[in-house]
Amino acid sequence: MVQQLYLPKLELGGTPEEQELAAQVWNLMRMQGFSYAMERPISQSLENLTTYLSEQKYKGLTQAEEIMPLLEKALSASPAVFYREEADDGTVFFKTNKKGKAGSPAGPLDQHSFKNRLKQDVQAVETPTAEELAAALEASALQAVDRPALPSVVQVKPAVALPLPTAQVTTPTPVKPVPAPAAVVAPRPATPVVTEAVSVTPAVASAPVPPATPAPAAIPVASTPTPTAAVSAPTPAATPVAPSEVVAPAPVVPRLITLPDGTVVDLSLPTNAIMQQHGPAVAAVLLKALGEDFRFVNFANDWYIDDMTGRYGKGDFRRIREFMSEVQEPVSDTAILRDVYNKRTTDNDYEATRFALNFRLFREKKDFEFVGANDDRIWTAPGVTPIGQPRRKASEIGTDYKFLEDPTQVDATELVVDGNKKRWEHVLTFYEYENGVLPYDATAKAFFPGPLFDDQKSLVLRFEATQMYVSYTAELRYPGGTRGGWIMGLESFFSNNLVPGALLIIQPGDKSNHFTIEYKQAEEQEARLLFYDDRRQKFVFRPIVFECSINKELTLSSERFGRLEGQRRLEENERKKTDLIVANAFEYAGQKQPDGGYLALLDDLYPLVNIERPFSRAYLQHLLTAGNNQFRPDESTPDAFFYKPAGRR
Repeated sequence: MVQQLYLPKLELGGTPEEQELAAQVWNLMRMQGFSYAMERPISQSLENLTTYLSEQKYKGLTQAEEIMPLLEKALSASPAVFYREEADDGTVFFKTNKKGKAGSPAGPLDQHSFKNRLKQDVQAVETPTAEELAAALEASALQAVDRPALPSVVQVKPAVALPLPTAQVTTPTPVKPVPAPAAVVAPRPATPVVTEAVSVTPAVASAPVPPATPAPAAIPVASTPTPTAAVSAPTPAATPVAPSEVVAPAPVVPRLITLPDGTVVDLSLPTNAIMQQHGPAVAAVLLKALGEDFRFVNFANDWYIDDMTGRYGKGDFRRIREFMSEVQEPVSDTAILRDVYNKRTTDNDYEATRFALNFRLFREKKDFEFVGANDDRIWTAPGVTPIGQPRRKASEIGTDYKFLEDPTQVDATELVVDGNKKRWEHVLTFYEYENGVLPYDATAKAFFPGPLFDDQKSLVLRFEATQMYVSYTAELRYPGGTRGGWIMGLESFFSNNLVPGALLIIQPGDKSNHFTIEYKQAEEQEARLLFYDDRRQKFVFRPIVFECSINKELTLSSERFGRLEGQRRLEENERKKTDLIVANAFEYAGQKQPDGGYLALLDDLYPLVNIERPFSRAYLQHLLTAGNNQFRPDESTPDAFFYKPAGRR
């Protein structure tokens, strides 16, 4: 495995693009032969390599006819790394090895074979003759006679255990050349111990040793016996043992490595410290390595070995679609595992099964769509009832919110940060109230989670209305192409609790796509506010009682905008013209001027233009100052503007 980690330096040729492609192919072939010896050739056909690159959409190419000539040219430009070989049937093969050297032509692979290693440095064995055997036996016998015999030791256990004196012990005095009989040497015990009498029978060096006979049992005595030829010697005083010195731990030697981006990492630090300091850099290197290894597959930030993930067939996908059609709303992966496959979170293979489910569903893009977050993975399918029933079509709403993609046309943030907590405080407009939508502007982008995948189109949001103990499911449509982003599905909450101009408060929940939604309460009040009568196809003012706090500047009351009574909606082709919408707002809220024009304040125009389509204050001010020449600012009054219809002087 060490050989897999430290990669050799490849001698690549050709252009930088060809070198990059050749290095990618070599790494692929290296992983193919990860269990091979370092110099064993790794072979792969040009056709198989082309098929793999076409499936990976190399440089955006999917046709094998386009990739094959590029691949063959790139590999042929590095003859030191790849050896080109053509078979009899015309199939082209390229060979290399784990050292990054070109493979040799086809031939017997005997370098690491068992046959060579078994017969290496072999010497022939000859059968000895009878004379050689007799001489060897005679030499062995003489060597045994000349070898000095060892004394035999016989142990005899005493009848009782006696304490031994600690002041003196007897030690034998050896006599050369014949050794004297060995005497018993007693240790200095701290407590009475059981001793064993030891009888030593000396052996004569020139004669064989006779078998030893056991000695009679030892007789208990009060003092140490003094045998013949034994000399009593005082016991040396015990030398005090000095306490061992405390050895200081060896200093930790830094183990430094340099990542491809130049980041220096000390591997001697704890893992938590390394990830805290260099987490993003290490993650980038790890993601690149996993992405180049064909054995691993991923869903979002989760990686598994492909062979360990479960497989799902057409029958499984049909059961999942039927389950979604039954509940008639997007469902989470945990709900699918629980209700369709009867899996429990306590099962040992639960997480692996959950990964396999998400990974397999993500590959079935025609039948399933991912609409979840990283910590709440939700799926939907064609035929499931869409979330929300806005008055206008989703395509029209997306076109209306297109201006939000221009940073200069977005209002200042409405995000309120209180310590570690944040909330979104938004004043509801008539357009938002009527369609049950919210803008996905700069504030919303900083507050709601972004897409988990590049091609993700929407995200399911869960709103908990804590004041009514009711939950709502909404959908965040991400911007893309010619449309902006918005949140829809809140028309029921708006119509039952709020009025245009109400202050809405949204706070994060326990998951990234879960939120609490509430409004600022106030004393019960009654007012005549603007509504659209679908039966009469006209705008009317109706009395309504509400208990929410409102911004009176954005409230469409009969006292301020009585001219709207009985007015009809603009036609669809007229509604697409922003200048016409602003001009109508001047006529409903402006003061008639002697020259036939109108003078109006920005605060009066803003709630009116938001009846037919959404506007931000910055977008409206841009139209009034840099748009149609029919509009011009009043130099004497801040945020006041003139409108003079065309054809009038």
